[in-house]
Order: sequence, then C-alpha cells, then structure tokens
Amino acid sequence: MAYQLFYGMILLKRGNYQECLEIADQILERSRKQRIYSKIIEANLLKLSVLLEMKEDTARQQLNIYYECLYYGNENQILIDFFLYREEIEELMKLSKTEIEANLEPREQVFHSKIVNLCCSNSLSLLTERELEILAEMAKGLTNKAIADKLFISVATVKTHILNIYRKLEVNSRVTAISKAKQLQML
Repeated sequence: MAYQLFYGMILLKRGNYQECLEIADQILERSRKQRIYSKIIEANLLKLSVLLEMKEDTARQQLNIYYECLYYGNENQILIDFFLYREEIEELMKLSKTEIEANLEPREQVFHSKIVNLCCSNSLSLLTERELEILAEMAKGLTNKAIADKLFISVATVKTHILNIYRKLEVNSRVTAISKAKQLQML
C-alpha cells in the first residue's frame, strides 16, 4: 500500500486526478477491511489533495474526508500523516475552518486543535489568548496603562506580553506588530 500511495502522489503531481482517486479508493477499501488506521488517514489525505487541486465544488466531500481522518487520528493519536499533508490541511482550514469546528465533539476538537497548531503556519495559536487580547487593545490605540487597567493586570505584565508578541511576530514596534497581525489575519 505504501507504494500505491507513493504512485498516487506522483499521479497527483502529474495532474492525473481520476487515476489518483481510484488508487486512493482502492487503498481505503483495503485499509478499512484490515483496520490499518494510518493508511486510512494517508489515503484520505491523498484524496483530499486531489479534490483541492481539482478546484471543483466538493466541499461536503472534503469535510467528510477530513472528519474520517480526524476520527481515526484522534482515536490513535496519529499526527504525522497530517503533518505530511500540512499544506492541504492549511488550505482546507482557510476554506472551511468554521464549518469544521462547528461539527466536532469535544475530544475531536482537542485533536483538531493539535492538527491546526502543527500544520497551519499562520494559525492564531502563534500567540496565546492573552497576547491576542493585548494585541487587539493595542490595535485600538490604547496605552500600556490603559490596557493594564482594562484587563486587570499590571503594566509590567502588559510590557512582558508586548515583548513576547514582538518576538513571536518578529517585529519591533506596535505599528509593525498590528500590521503583521492583520496580514496573518489575527485581527
């Protein structure tokens, strides 16, 4: 099956989408019968890659594929396969993140968050919740003192969070931090 998956990847790169889908379906059928969960995930992610490349209206099918991957991945804590298809996962999140998260059970939500943190370079997880709060207040033009008063923390704590924001966003001023945060869709 590993060779078939590799061949499917070659077909995908060549643009032979139908043949790639057929191979993925064959692998899925055998993997489901034999309960080889990592191959179910890999074949599904290959299939997802094809559907994303085809640029057709397959949103429902893409979501179903991701949900099956999430089910088996969560059940067995398999993250590596998602990482190997991180570009596809990131594209899927851009297209359907809200819809995906609306339909997850709590424990699947935790695993989904791990996947997003692992695969999505511009994910909001780059900053902590508190850092995002402070960044939002900075974007409103509030001073450190005003942010501290509003969030019930000390000015020193605000400064520490701002320094962490600068480091994580690789910037050195409020203006560039806000600009980069907007570019990364954090604000």
